[in-house]
Amino acid sequence: MSERHDRGDLPERGIVEDFFAQERATIEELPGHDLHWQGIVRARRTRRTRMVAALAAGAAAVVVGAATVAIWQGGGPDAEVAPAGQTSSTVQVPSPQDTTATSPDPTSAAPTAPDGFVVRSMTSGDATTRAVLGSDSCDGSACPVIQVTTDDGQQWRTMSALTGLSPVPQGGRLAGAATGPDQVGIVRMADPQTAWVAGSTIQRTTDGGQTWANYPYPGGTVVAMEVDGGTIRFVTADSCTSEGCRGPLTVYQADTSDPLAETEVLTVEAEVVTDVDLVTSGGVAFLAVDHDGGSTAHRLGETATEMTVCRDDGGLSLGVPAIAGDGVLTATCERPVDGGTEVSTTRSTDQGETWSQETRPTLIRGRVTALAQSSINDMVLVTDDATAGSGLYRTGDNGVSWDELVLPDDRRGPWTWAGAGGDDRVYAIPTGSGVYLESTDGGSSWREVDLG
Repeated sequence: MSERHDRGDLPERGIVEDFFAQERATIEELPGHDLHWQGIVRARRTRRTRMVAALAAGAAAVVVGAATVAIWQGGGPDAEVAPAGQTSSTVQVPSPQDTTATSPDPTSAAPTAPDGFVVRSMTSGDATTRAVLGSDSCDGSACPVIQVTTDDGQQWRTMSALTGLSPVPQGGRLAGAATGPDQVGIVRMADPQTAWVAGSTIQRTTDGGQTWANYPYPGGTVVAMEVDGGTIRFVTADSCTSEGCRGPLTVYQADTSDPLAETEVLTVEAEVVTDVDLVTSGGVAFLAVDHDGGSTAHRLGETATEMTVCRDDGGLSLGVPAIAGDGVLTATCERPVDGGTEVSTTRSTDQGETWSQETRPTLIRGRVTALAQSSINDMVLVTDDATAGSGLYRTGDNGVSWDELVLPDDRRGPWTWAGAGGDDRVYAIPTGSGVYLESTDGGSSWREVDLG
């Protein structure tokens, strides 16, 4: 039993007590905020050792990319589903400080360095400005490297080597999805000076790649990101593996000039997510999600509205015409069958309010990994299976018929990504290669661009 003492029985204050009293007096109490708390909760839930919320704590932003070369200058480019009518929620947080620091050294557990540059993701500002994110060797370890052209591919130069980060693994179910801390596999550009890389973290540059800083957001693994006009939108999952991602999925958006993302637009509850499509057109975004409960689609404007697209449950991919397509939205409805996937096409001309009757299904091998639409009728889709052909299909009649193309050097998939730009440009990335493919006639003919 402990013995109680009267105050007069306690010893007088000594030098030790005085020291700690003085130290306690110097401690400054810092305010918390909602974004900080959201990050702590998410980090605990996903058992990640990296606390994403620390990005928004107001401390100096850590800049990764001490070994960067700044050349990207000149040549400017320009669950629970939130119910319809629900407004976005905003979390107020302090802005991060702007600082410049050297990047940390690669960890001892860094992945094995690739044999040359391997293309992972690309972004296009206009017909002459493009940036490609890939993996390469940095002092014997794999690291993300960004190459850029400002003269329509006549010359390519290294913009940044992000030695403090790691590239995402190859060949996962969701292309570009990170499966570990500090991995990136997506690059998106707003203008020649402003770009983001994303994965299990987000980094942003505002000086053409000379420095990269943490971009605060509530947390999670980024599985899709797009920039349209002055708005950036991205989708996060709780966590990802090579087989898919675990929900819920959350959509965030911010102005491209904002130093952080704080507005939550939509949450979709799902246990297992196998595909995510995020496309934008005229300030409106569209989201398609394939998950263990089927597929869902939403229009994301000032509010989030669910869309009914395909007549049956199955996979769903979305495309918007890169040119001459105001209000037009196309979807491929994908049904797994023996030997591949049956693909039919439907179209909306009123931003997803109503949809046309689906076309007759076409059988393709494998699973659709991406859909790119260069104009109203011209589309390209790529698959994860190319055992007997290229795995790249094209339609010129809005999906009434699809043709599998023969590509230069008999190039075959599987394919990681496809996307469309202006002037009938279409791009496609084969998995695990140092090249990407480019078409300037809506996908009829192709050439390889070798960055390896």
